[in-house]
Amino acid sequence: MTDWISRLKESSPSTLAEIINNLALVIDSIRPAHLSDFHRSEEKIIELTLALKEDEALSKKMSGWLNAVIEQGDFTSLFVHGGISADDTFFGEISRKLKHKILPPLEEENSLQFILGVLFKKKDDFKWVDSVSDSIWIDLFSTFTIHRNPVYSNLQPQVLNALLYLSYRIGYLGTDKVIHRMVSGDEALLTPFLEQNREMVNFVAQFRENQHSEIDFRHTKVLLTQCSDAIKTMVKDSQENGTSLRQNFVIRQLDTLVQRLLVLLDFIDNNHHVEIPRFLRFLRNSIRLRNTRNSVRRFIYDNISLLSLQIVDHKSKTGEHYITTTRSEFFSFFYSSLKGGMIVAVMVLLKIILHNLHLPLFWEAMSYSLLYAIGFVFIQVIGATLATKQPAMTASSIAATMDQEDSTHTSLAIMISKIWRSQFISFVGNLLASFPFAMLLAYGYKTLTGNPVCDNSASQELLSSIHPVESLCLWYACITGFFLFISGVFSGWVDNKIVFSNIPARILNLSSFRKKSGSPRMQKFVNYLEHSGGALAGNVLLGFLLGTAGFIGKITALPYDIRHITFSAGNLAVGFFNQDFAISSSYFIQCVLGVLGIGFFNFLISFSLALTIAIRSRRIDMSKYFSLRKVIWSYFRKHPVSFFWPPKEKKEQTEI
Repeated sequence: MTDWISRLKESSPSTLAEIINNLALVIDSIRPAHLSDFHRSEEKIIELTLALKEDEALSKKMSGWLNAVIEQGDFTSLFVHGGISADDTFFGEISRKLKHKILPPLEEENSLQFILGVLFKKKDDFKWVDSVSDSIWIDLFSTFTIHRNPVYSNLQPQVLNALLYLSYRIGYLGTDKVIHRMVSGDEALLTPFLEQNREMVNFVAQFRENQHSEIDFRHTKVLLTQCSDAIKTMVKDSQENGTSLRQNFVIRQLDTLVQRLLVLLDFIDNNHHVEIPRFLRFLRNSIRLRNTRNSVRRFIYDNISLLSLQIVDHKSKTGEHYITTTRSEFFSFFYSSLKGGMIVAVMVLLKIILHNLHLPLFWEAMSYSLLYAIGFVFIQVIGATLATKQPAMTASSIAATMDQEDSTHTSLAIMISKIWRSQFISFVGNLLASFPFAMLLAYGYKTLTGNPVCDNSASQELLSSIHPVESLCLWYACITGFFLFISGVFSGWVDNKIVFSNIPARILNLSSFRKKSGSPRMQKFVNYLEHSGGALAGNVLLGFLLGTAGFIGKITALPYDIRHITFSAGNLAVGFFNQDFAISSSYFIQCVLGVLGIGFFNFLISFSLALTIAIRSRRIDMSKYFSLRKVIWSYFRKHPVSFFWPPKEKKEQTEI
């Protein structure tokens, strides 16, 4: 017999505080040193279970401790506040969590919230508790004897009060204006939220009067199930009509409240004994909520999942335009990339001219920002392509494919091969256009003005800025990748906002536009805004993020700047030309490698961040895709050409 069980046999606590301390010592003994070592916890729980079965005195002692906790503990706060936001607004709840993270509120020592905090004091305890097998926990709890009297004299009234409180909260949130907005034209969806409260009040009154008779609460459960179905319908409608933080927050709160009521109803059935599996589910959930009660990150993640899904869905739809399947699409994409590279070459020349004006730092940053924003918008309007805009969009398309029920490793491998060759030809098109065209523009400028676009020292600075050793260009490329990701997220958010707020219809309803609302030109404008407004906003934001980066870096003296592969290729061409091609071949090759490295990190950062967000928003189980890398490699070995060149037939090879 181990020492911790021997100490457990020798302990004789007399007060609730002493009992809690003894139970905390038990949990400390069971807790694994590392979360991955939860099997060690299973072994210790089994060891404790065997000791309880062999020693009746120890079993009675620990059963008495649990009965004392139930008899003297206050469950109300756990039932009505555990995992349920005290505030009715998203940012109000974040503010509350931040304040409580700095200065936690006082809790009554007999509160189950407090007791769980003492027993499971580490913030990740819920993870190993969840990892331990159900059968092991159930076997342990089966050795305890919970007396009927304390359960029904103390716990049951608290459950009934919690049922009423939660039911009123559901009725209140069910009449919130964002819910009314969602069910406009279908008032039947509101009925369960209001009817459940009336039914719950009647049920609790009957239960209090007839505690020892069978009371049928099936209709109450039916109404709660209807509430749950209504919530699912709202979530589905949100995927078409957009959503907001407030709407997402209220929907999640309603779902949490409904699920809590269903749990508590099961907790007070009339069979006069505690259902251990039900108790285990309740305990695990309570521990998780306790450990994460002030976690702002988890709260944000849980409550913006629907909004995140909306954003990445819009990005996924946009990303479909960046994926080529047929050869005609492949060549069309190549030509659009050539156009994008040529426009960037013009932007490179204009930026150097703006730099030569020696404007004050702030106005120089503003001029750069406007140049970038106008250039990116122009690229979008004429249907040109910029390679680095792809990763954030195509990552969402990959996640959408993974989320499909018929998704297989083969289909994903084919999707990735399409994305890879589309990204490849886009990079090739951008670089093939930006490098020679920027050089041609530099030559034309010198011919027309008689002066080079930049002097010898400035051209050397252009080359040094993309040299992988002489500068921090690869780090700056990572910052640019992050900006590309942010602009993609912002683009999806604006698309969602346009749909959710019904912006096109509101524009047509303006008095100044009402007379023109039927004209083809106005309809074309509104349709363009509806389908491309997010992309326009994302391009403008990206322009200002890139344009102001150098300014922020200078005034803060931090290594904060940007490097973009296509612009860097243009800078290489201008610098090379204005040095009269008089640089060593090794230095030129190093600069070329710098440009390629910049492109790699532009792609890596924006793609990985976008894919992570897309996967999390869809709550995809990544355990199913652990072998995906092997499948992709196998597909690449059999069909390497398909990663760089589309097949003749319209359908991809499906063999792996």
